[in-house]
Amino acid sequence: DLNLQPIALDPGSQAPKTQHATDVATKAQSPLLLYVHAGVLSGDEELTNGYVVITDAGILAASWQGVDGESGIDAYWVGLGTTSGGDDIVAFYNAGDGTDVILTELPIELTVDGAPIYYLSVKAQNGAGAYSVTLTSSPIKVVKADVAGLVFDGAGAIDLSAPTTDVNYQLEATTVSLQFEGYESAQHGIAGYEWGVGTTPGTDDIQPFTDVGILASKDTPGSGIAQIPLPLVSSNRYYSSVRAITGAGNILESTSDGFGVDQSAPSVLFTLVGEEDDDDSENEERQKRGTVYQGRNVGSVAAEWNITDDESAIAASWFAIGFTPASSDLYNVTNTNKRTSIPAGLLTPPPDGIPSVVTVSAINFVGLVSTNVTPPVVFDGTPPERVDLACPKHISGEEPFTCSWDGIKDLESGVQHFIFTLGLNETDSSVVEPTTLYPPTMSISVRECLASDVKCQTSVDHVHIAWEPFSDPDSDITWYEIAIGTGQGKADLRDFTKVPPGMTYYVFHPIDLMSVSKVYAIVRGYNGAGRFAIAQSDGVYISRLSAGLEPLEPQFVHDGKMPGIDMDFTDTTDELSARWSFGDPCPMVHYNWSIHRMDGVVVQPPATLPGDQTLGENSNIKAKDGESFFVVVRATNQLGDNFVQRSNGIRVKLEPLRPGIVRDGAIPGMDLNYQPSNTTLSANWDQFGNDIFVPEVANGQYTALL
Repeated sequence: DLNLQPIALDPGSQAPKTQHATDVATKAQSPLLLYVHAGVLSGDEELTNGYVVITDAGILAASWQGVDGESGIDAYWVGLGTTSGGDDIVAFYNAGDGTDVILTELPIELTVDGAPIYYLSVKAQNGAGAYSVTLTSSPIKVVKADVAGLVFDGAGAIDLSAPTTDVNYQLEATTVSLQFEGYESAQHGIAGYEWGVGTTPGTDDIQPFTDVGILASKDTPGSGIAQIPLPLVSSNRYYSSVRAITGAGNILESTSDGFGVDQSAPSVLFTLVGEEDDDDSENEERQKRGTVYQGRNVGSVAAEWNITDDESAIAASWFAIGFTPASSDLYNVTNTNKRTSIPAGLLTPPPDGIPSVVTVSAINFVGLVSTNVTPPVVFDGTPPERVDLACPKHISGEEPFTCSWDGIKDLESGVQHFIFTLGLNETDSSVVEPTTLYPPTMSISVRECLASDVKCQTSVDHVHIAWEPFSDPDSDITWYEIAIGTGQGKADLRDFTKVPPGMTYYVFHPIDLMSVSKVYAIVRGYNGAGRFAIAQSDGVYISRLSAGLEPLEPQFVHDGKMPGIDMDFTDTTDELSARWSFGDPCPMVHYNWSIHRMDGVVVQPPATLPGDQTLGENSNIKAKDGESFFVVVRATNQLGDNFVQRSNGIRVKLEPLRPGIVRDGAIPGMDLNYQPSNTTLSANWDQFGNDIFVPEVANGQYTALL
């Protein structure tokens, strides 16, 4: 210590006078820095293998504490460097007298192969300007920031190693499936996943967030699949969200771009068949006729159409021309390439009287197919046959007379009307002006049987019937009558219709077959004596699936062998089975069924079963407790069309079902011994049957009154 003694001079005596002052401390003490913690604003550092781990977002939290019992702490100086005590990244700067800071926009790089490593250093400055010893935090590693991955709607490929695909529409109205990838948390790791489904992005009003039905990939971290049965409607759009929960409890969430349900096939409508008429109503009326006639001078079949789909887009469309619907005898199946009409001059007309039928089909992106056909189009390039006209040679001006003629024939388009005139010579009509007379309506005669017997058809608005000519050793067959019905011998769809002699082919069009599963035809052939014989067809099925329509019966693939029961759990590890139905009247030729584990492993490759077998069994399975499986069934019908369905899955469960846990009180998961109310008694429970925590809900709360 230094004692100060001021001296005062007396001007008179010039002798100094001394006065003692209070002692003043002159020895400066350095402040003491107690600790420096990186990565936290309070508390101890969170170390991983001796390192503080931060992300490459360029943000670092830090806290410290210093003391100075004499002059106090005026400021703390903070720096960041790649060596202990260094400041080559952030030079030491005055951070004020606070004890924490958040550094942002740091120019740091990822730590790869142990470098670079960063160090946060702090030194304290007291009121006397003295500095403490620089104190450094634990070493700091930089890892990649947390990443919320991508979510794709749809089940994707069965092979999980295949690239992910995203669907905008799906056919199934009972299942939601998704794929996800790219979730990362290098800092804390991912502890688990949850997923939910809503009608707007990020919501879960259809399926609340749950960890049920979601499976993370073992081979590709941050990716996986999810599937759960849910009732869906085509009027909504659905969005699936996946949450990854990190080891620190942070949530990384992403939402798909949404999908819809499409269970309606495209619409294929013909706007023109045959030669165009300025009157649109005449064009529409022509399509309703049994046969459309077209002049040979056109050069090819004329047809125009519109293809639309109000839900999913059109994936492809094609057309063909043949003697019968869905055939391509005259022109092979050809992609429309977005055309809506047949190019001019495409097809050389067949001989007069031979029909041409245009078939147009379209498929949408969920695989539904729709087909429409034109009425038979017949080219007519010849005039009606000329026959002799018989009139009296002599007439009286006061007596009526009759002129007659035998039936004028036209084997192609038939006779629409006659024009009768009477005059003084062949070109004169002065006696009787031209008068139009209409004969009875006749159908066109087809020269030969052009159709073969088929098992199924897709059309729901017409039926083509063909038969072999009847014979009678005593007299000729004079006419036929034909009817169709829903059973053999029935005429409940169309009553008997008279067919002209020599015609062995007839088209019922238009006719409503939307609710009919099978159509039978019955033909009666009459001889000259009026007696008849009967021939019946074996029926044709209406394939609603091939037509892109809803099936008449439910479609399903049920896990387990019990009829009508879809099993969710099984306690056997060596056998899996399934039952299925595609609900279509058209019989299936065969089925291919396969078994898949939820992680994408094919347990049983596709095995072929006959079309009348709808049960598949495999007793050579080696399953483990907790594994889940689903069955995929591909069906091929008589028309050669393929359809695919899958089950919603079954899980192997060897442990007995849990009896459940019941707790007193209204707080989920907590068991109370005392309660304040003497008028209400509450309870909560969970884990009945499984190990998933799903508390019961009553009146919107996790409580229930007893």
